[in-house]
Amino acid sequence: MKKILFWSPFLTQIATIKSVLNSASILKKENKELDVYIINCVGEWDRYKDKILSNNLKIISLINFNLHKYLPKKGYFYSRLSLIIISAVSILPLIFFLIKKKPDILISHLNTMITMFLSNFFRIKFIIRISGYPKLHFLRSFLWRILSKKIYAIICPTYLTKNLLSEKKIFKEEKIFMVEDPIFDINEIAIKENNQSKNIIAIGRLTKQKNFSFLIKSFNIIEKKYPNKYKLNILGEGEERNNLSQLVNDLSLNDKVNLLGYRPNIKEYFDNSFCFILSSLWEDPGFVLIESAINKTFILSSDCPNGPREFLDGNKGGLLFRSNDSEDLVNKFELMLKLDQEIKNKMLEYSVKKAKAYSFQEHYKKLDPIINKI
Repeated sequence: MKKILFWSPFLTQIATIKSVLNSASILKKENKELDVYIINCVGEWDRYKDKILSNNLKIISLINFNLHKYLPKKGYFYSRLSLIIISAVSILPLIFFLIKKKPDILISHLNTMITMFLSNFFRIKFIIRISGYPKLHFLRSFLWRILSKKIYAIICPTYLTKNLLSEKKIFKEEKIFMVEDPIFDINEIAIKENNQSKNIIAIGRLTKQKNFSFLIKSFNIIEKKYPNKYKLNILGEGEERNNLSQLVNDLSLNDKVNLLGYRPNIKEYFDNSFCFILSSLWEDPGFVLIESAINKTFILSSDCPNGPREFLDGNKGGLLFRSNDSEDLVNKFELMLKLDQEIKNKMLEYSVKKAKAYSFQEHYKKLDPIINKI
């Protein structure tokens, strides 16, 4: 049997976890001849063991101790320190495992520098996923160019990222493929009536990237224009929680803005919201953007690099506002309120059409040929 490993060491609850589980599961489901492993570096995958095993996947723990629960996860410095610790602790066990098991393929989603480095010493086919609008400063570009000469394939979730990597000539163009993330089963698309709720929903880690402080300040303008009419629910956890809580308090929005924390089941929140706002500084294109579409919740999105514009196809599937521009966000919010329901329905249907590319089934159709070329 062909052995495939997934490498994705993570610190906090991020969308990549879902992507890895879904990708590994659909590969195993559609091709019983594959032996699919998820590498558990320091215990980060422990809580998902039941789900991994129930999908006929295998889990390989590199150390026999859950170090993950003791690693600091909040704050830029401490989170980076934790990632360095994960790399230091796991690299030798990973090397020994690769020597012993001799897998055919390793698919790397996070901490890709290690796998780029190892690709120069093993005959394994390494596939690297690159997303999130990579900051291609001189040092990163240089290291990627040097270390990736033996990488088998690069997969990107948007054409904008694929084109960016092609233009920079860091990787050979024939090695770069567009493969959308597997976010949902095609049969999960919601049947939803016109929503009369006054709730606005935003979802993501409470980090600088998601730009929730900007969203809260912008909502404060909306609240002043439409007193006591709307509520903003933000789902997610992260190092910015205390700052955001203080901001909500300073703006006297405690009964209007709810920081609800991480929620495993977000569908019920989409069902009770008439609008989803993505305020990020960069996305590629963002899991929650796709989930908003399949739950038929109207999308207002920052026109940030790299994915929202591509996904919404300009303003065909929702409304884009200038990134980090409160005035434009408020203007687009008011434009949304004035839109004829028939027009809104057409935009919702368009976003659903675009979202179908992110189904398990479409993901498999694109990833399987790459794997089968090996």
